[in-house]
Amino acid sequence: MHLRHLIIFLAATVGLAAQESPRFSTARLGLMKAVINGRVSNHEYAGGNALILCDGKTVLAQSFGYQDLENKVPMQSDTIFVIASMTKPVTAVAVMMLYEEGKFLLDEPVAKYLPAFAEMRVQATEGGAQDETVPAKSAITIRQLLTHTSGLFNFKGYAAAGISSQMNLEETVNEIARVPLSHQPGGGWRYGLSYDVLARLVEVWSGQSFDTFLSERIFKPLGMTDTDFYVPPDKTSRVAKVYRLNADNAVEPLPTQRPVPEHSPVYLSGSGGLYGTIGDFGRFAQMLLNGGELDGQRLLSPHTVDYMLTSQVPAEVMPPDGPNGRKGFGMGLGGYVLIDPAEAENLGIKGEYNGAGFAGTYYWIDRKNNLAGLWFTQRSPQTQSELHRFKVLTYQALVK
Repeated sequence: MHLRHLIIFLAATVGLAAQESPRFSTARLGLMKAVINGRVSNHEYAGGNALILCDGKTVLAQSFGYQDLENKVPMQSDTIFVIASMTKPVTAVAVMMLYEEGKFLLDEPVAKYLPAFAEMRVQATEGGAQDETVPAKSAITIRQLLTHTSGLFNFKGYAAAGISSQMNLEETVNEIARVPLSHQPGGGWRYGLSYDVLARLVEVWSGQSFDTFLSERIFKPLGMTDTDFYVPPDKTSRVAKVYRLNADNAVEPLPTQRPVPEHSPVYLSGSGGLYGTIGDFGRFAQMLLNGGELDGQRLLSPHTVDYMLTSQVPAEVMPPDGPNGRKGFGMGLGGYVLIDPAEAENLGIKGEYNGAGFAGTYYWIDRKNNLAGLWFTQRSPQTQSELHRFKVLTYQALVK
């Protein structure tokens, strides 16, 4: 390991150094480590990083297995992951920072700031013909973007419109606005392109590019030094390979690895464009857990964080099996909110706020226990059962 890499690694290790907590059983944390190590040994995972934060302390910071199994590159505390949809809570925080500055109100129409959304059409039958449409009964609001109830879910229409990663946010969002909505605004919950539109709104409200706003207003204040829309050449050796399970339930590399951009991409997705480390996202989670502040840097008021972490979508709008298959969950601003642990069949605390990325990254925030848990791996697709398993391993060790 080069000296510079060694210094960076040691700094990251110190930053994540675990401290004993009277609320956690050391023996039971050992059980968690044994279970994860066993699953890595069985090749159910190539490797992963686990982080547990409680009462402002790092209770567990552990690396398991490999970031590159074939080349035997060990998983490190500063391994960089595709965090995918865990970009969304970051986008939501950016939006709510500007909300606090009086740039907009949540129930204002998107068209007030993005005129292309002024006269939306809606598919007459969701998933049906693109040319069979009806007028939108109401305008899309900013709240509907934040809660995935906008109707921006017509992926066949987006493909037909030629939307691609070679277009910037402004161009992409203007094209999105020309495509019929999948359902009437506010009339359903669909996991679509709402957060890409929110990213463009951040640009309009702030007068900055989306990546510049995130860097200057969120990443730098929180010390998230390894989070961005690209990975510089001197850091690409730290990027974890993405795996899948084969027919024998053993990991194998995805046939096509997602190209890692080494420079800022043209398209800055507010839905899923970020790369980052578990330590960086742990600082973001701790900021939310603290009510919007970390190490003297306040991003949001505690009242705004309370509002974000409150379910905002009526039950009748949700799919029967819950948002993205999360039974017992509602939707806050930027993340899922646990409403009924029994219905969720999930060991968790009512009011929990969580999210995950398609390649296996996961976090949750439990304000009742002043706790945040993070599990970062790269095994696609992530499954709810695997995320729940890590949560069970955490709570079984929480004894006070």
